[in-house]
Amino acid sequence: MVRKAPCQNCKYSRRKCERSNDSEFCSRCIRLKKVCKPQTTSSSSSSSSVEDDENIASEKYNDLCQQINEMQIEMQELEKSLIKQKSTAVVKQEQVWNLRLENGQIILDSEIKSFQEFQLYAHSFMRYLSPFGKTFQTTSLIFKKTNSSILQKAMLTFSTLASTKNEYVKDKYADNCITQCIQPSMFVDKLIDIYFQCFNNFVPILHQSSYRKHIQTIENKLEDPIILAICTAASVYTCPHNIFNSHEKRYFGEYFYARCMEKLIDIFDEPGKELESLIIINILQSFMFITMKFNECRKWASVGACLATTLRNIYPDCKNGRNLLDETTRAMYATIHRNCIYGFSILQLINFGANETYDCFEKIQEPLDVLPDEPELVMNIVETINHVMQLERHPLTRATNQQSRLFMRGKAMELTLEDIIQFETVVSEWWYGLPEHLKISKNRFDCTKELIESCFDPRKLLMSIYAHSLTINVQVNFFYPELGSTVHQIVKDKANYLVIHASQMVLAAVKRIQQLNAFCFSPAKLLIRIIDALVSLMHSSDTDIKLKINIEEFMKEFRKSVSPDHHSFSHSPLFSRVTSDTAEASTSLHSIYKHYPLPTEALIFDVVHSSVMDTFKS
Repeated sequence: MVRKAPCQNCKYSRRKCERSNDSEFCSRCIRLKKVCKPQTTSSSSSSSSVEDDENIASEKYNDLCQQINEMQIEMQELEKSLIKQKSTAVVKQEQVWNLRLENGQIILDSEIKSFQEFQLYAHSFMRYLSPFGKTFQTTSLIFKKTNSSILQKAMLTFSTLASTKNEYVKDKYADNCITQCIQPSMFVDKLIDIYFQCFNNFVPILHQSSYRKHIQTIENKLEDPIILAICTAASVYTCPHNIFNSHEKRYFGEYFYARCMEKLIDIFDEPGKELESLIIINILQSFMFITMKFNECRKWASVGACLATTLRNIYPDCKNGRNLLDETTRAMYATIHRNCIYGFSILQLINFGANETYDCFEKIQEPLDVLPDEPELVMNIVETINHVMQLERHPLTRATNQQSRLFMRGKAMELTLEDIIQFETVVSEWWYGLPEHLKISKNRFDCTKELIESCFDPRKLLMSIYAHSLTINVQVNFFYPELGSTVHQIVKDKANYLVIHASQMVLAAVKRIQQLNAFCFSPAKLLIRIIDALVSLMHSSDTDIKLKINIEEFMKEFRKSVSPDHHSFSHSPLFSRVTSDTAEASTSLHSIYKHYPLPTEALIFDVVHSSVMDTFKS
């Protein structure tokens, strides 16, 4: 059978030539709209063959050039179309309103056809007809930090430590003679009481009454993984009710932790063990963090998020348990809902600390169920959390918080003056809507030291602390305007005043809660944020003697909230090592703090103390 010679196009592209004989056009060329050219039959002249190949290459090159030109033209047309669409959208959004002045009154001649148009008109009226001129224009105000804050240094340190694996803890604390000489089982009941009495979580993740009934049925409590997790966490509580000193906390904590992890590894991937495993992981997170097991924190937080997703798929109605009549099922649904929220929040917090995401944290759409048989303290805290989450899930609050997180990691923060004013309005309206038993004053800015010192309701004090802490978290971002315009300066001056006032109110409320002694309250994390804000204020403005005194007052309270065993001073440029080689920096940091019973507490104290001292010297 005679082989048919392919056409020039198919030969050049090395494709099968689809034609039945040499006199027909190739169907592939017809489909691609190309001119089908048969090959030259004469093979005697090599020069002719070379010339044909050159012609084919030249034709192919011309085709490619033509395609590129056509694509460029299409891209230009597409770009023009997009610009036109954006311009149309802007014109549509920024409508022109026809006004006339009649008998001393401004009358709107333009017709308003929808509520959306009414909102646009209201915004335009505020922006362009107010006596403030262009103050409310849509141009963003930009703020960007020029130096590292205490929280930035701390997160950078944690991220560095989490990037390498260090398992020094096993040698010194896991196998020790103390837990061999003194039976840890004798402390189990007391540690369980401490766990439930000394509230130390974002949300209560165990239903106390039902779980205490379950404990009564367990013969060997050291074989139950949740009890082991409870004992692990309670061992390192820093409140006065803890029965251990600093070193005993670590020794017994490591003992319970090792036994608990053995059981967790066996059950976390078993069907039907999702809730139990998630509870264990959530309880252990505080111990892993305080003992500088950052790799373990991250690994198990990821596992916990997977378990939480599985539980939400199995129990999609767990958010609506308050409507159930069966108390057992309602308690289980409440436990699932709370643990899922806690698990996702922990993972998002870890990812944010590792500089991997700035997304908003877990948004609680449905309020937490306040179970009727829970202790009064837990019921009050859950109620408070529900009101806080009502504000936190507001779109403007979420957007502002996301900008704050960007700012905290050294990124620029962009907000319009209208956004800032609207956010303040949202917070004020939320405060007015709170029940009277949660408000220390009718207006959140009417709060005074005298009012706080005469308050006997811890719920009002806690809500006041949250409201003023929110003010600090937002206003601290306005210390560093990128431009020196009048509007920027007004925003900055107001932020300076509000941060100083709010910090004083928080300190007064913290002292009052400690005086009332109604429940365990550790203000260390809260004080760190306020000290960070005041130090940032010192960096952004002229040094003020009163501001230094304020910082020293907060440092005094901070030292009281940290065990003297962890008042560490590295006496070296701590953070110069963090910015060097990651593995070397991590090893160096571990070598500094590994001898402390609770190394993370010592590390945090060193970060805060060093930053404050450096600020005072500068």
